Amino acid sequence: MTDYETLQATTHRIGRTGFIEVARRRLKEEDAQTDFIMVARGFYAKDGGKKWTRYVTIPDEPDAREWLARQVRDL
Repeated sequence: MTDYETLQATTHRIGRTGFIEVARRRLKEEDAQTDFIMVARGFYAKDGGKKWTRYVTIPDEPDAREWLARQVRDL
């Protein structure tokens, strides 16, 4: 089983029930730990829990983060 740890997350509400979340997560494996950034879209269920519908992950590397931020900013 794959085990993840959320190190940091921020959520922005969109519409009535939707959200966008950006999180720094860590994949825990037997012999290593891998950090990555996850950008996800989802909605709040009737019970108040989060349900994710789409996501993309990028390596937690300065060059990758800067490139993505620049692309979003320049749109």
